[in-house]
Amino acid sequence: MKIRVCALFCCLLAASAIASGQTPATIEKTEISGIAEDSFSAGLRGDLQKLAGQTYDQKAAGQISERIQTELPEYVVTATTAAGSASDHIVLVFVVAHNINAKYVVESVEIKGTDKSKLSGGLWMDMQKMIGHPVDDAMADQFRDLMQTELKTQHIRRSVEKGNDPQHVRILYEVPGKNSVGFSGSGGYHSRQKFSGQRRRR
Repeated sequence: MKIRVCALFCCLLAASAIASGQTPATIEKTEISGIAEDSFSAGLRGDLQKLAGQTYDQKAAGQISERIQTELPEYVVTATTAAGSASDHIVLVFVVAHNINAKYVVESVEIKGTDKSKLSGGLWMDMQKMIGHPVDDAMADQFRDLMQTELKTQHIRRSVEKGNDPQHVRILYEVPGKNSVGFSGSGGYHSRQKFSGQRRRR
C-alpha cells in the first residue's frame, strides 16, 4: 500500500510540473494499459515508439488517444503520465478500457430537472446528433461538461438507460434542483444486469 501511495504521489508531482510548465518533460517511454499493444496497427505501434525521447505534448498525446479509439471503437482511451527515471522524464501511459456501451445505439437524448431551452441551441443540436449512433461515452461526458458550464452547476449526472427497442438506449442528463444533494458521474447499461454504475435516485 505504501508503495502504491508513493507511486501515485510521484505521478501527481510529474503531472503538476507539466501542467505548470516548470520544465519541458521528456517522454522516457510509452506504455499501454488494459490491452495488448499488438492489437494496434503497425503504423500506430511505430508512432507510439517514436514518442520516446520527444518533449511531452498534451495535444499530441490526445491525437494518439483518438487514433487508438478509431482503431478500437469499443474502447475508451485516456492518456496519463507517470514519473520517469529522472525528474525531467515521464512515462506516457495510454489507459485503454472496454466501453461496455459501444454496442448499443442511442435512441434518444433527454434532460431531467431543467428545460432544454436553458441550453444554447447549438449545444442541444449537437447533443441530438448522438442519436442513431453507437454510444460514445467520452463524447457524452464532454456534453455533460458543456452543460455544467452553461447551467453553472458541477453536479449534472449522466446515465445510460434501456431504450424501447433491444440494443437501443437512452442517454439521460439529470440536473439537480436547488435543494438537491449534488451528484455527478455516469453509468453504463448491461443487457443482463439492467444497469451498472450509479443508479437513479428516486
